[in-house]
Amino acid sequence: MKRKFRFIAGVLVFCIFFTGYFGLFGVDSVFAGSESSLVEESQDQNEAKWQDENGNWQLGSFAEAITNVSNQGVVVLLSDVLLTSEISISKSVLITSNETQKPCVIRNTVQDTDDRKYHGRIFTVTAGELRLQDIILDGGRDGGVTAYHPLICVSGAKASLRMLDGTILKNAENVSQSMCGGGINVRLGQVFLYDGCQITQCRA
Repeated sequence: MKRKFRFIAGVLVFCIFFTGYFGLFGVDSVFAGSESSLVEESQDQNEAKWQDENGNWQLGSFAEAITNVSNQGVVVLLSDVLLTSEISISKSVLITSNETQKPCVIRNTVQDTDDRKYHGRIFTVTAGELRLQDIILDGGRDGGVTAYHPLICVSGAKASLRMLDGTILKNAENVSQSMCGGGINVRLGQVFLYDGCQITQCRA
């Protein structure tokens, strides 16, 4: 009788341990963790997400996002972006960060050239409306970058810039004798500055 009881008790302990082990480290947990890691890795490999013409969200580089986002669409930055040349805006688009409390930085630290052309080092708005929110544009002045253009140039009769809450233009210097403005230059068009936006450490 005692042997039978010990055998049954041993089986029960083994079953409880076996079940508890897989409940804690089991198949469901392993696959859930793997899927989460894949999602995080996928986001880390992309700079931005955007809405296409059908309203669907796509993932890719920041340049791809600007090219393919629909008119009146949204580009959401998932990480900081380092630019080597300016981006032209010819449609209405909102650019913002994935996390309001951790705004992404768009930085251009490439040495600028005095080409005597009217464009921005980061954005040139020729048509439509560029809206910026919870984003930082950095000109790299503290890194010794010499620049001959502003961070943003608005150059179109139907072009406009709206700097919304959380937008910061900073750390830029424009030494050009023909194109003024460290942060923004407006040749044609309109600029609207809202409460909560900043232009700091920019000079020309």
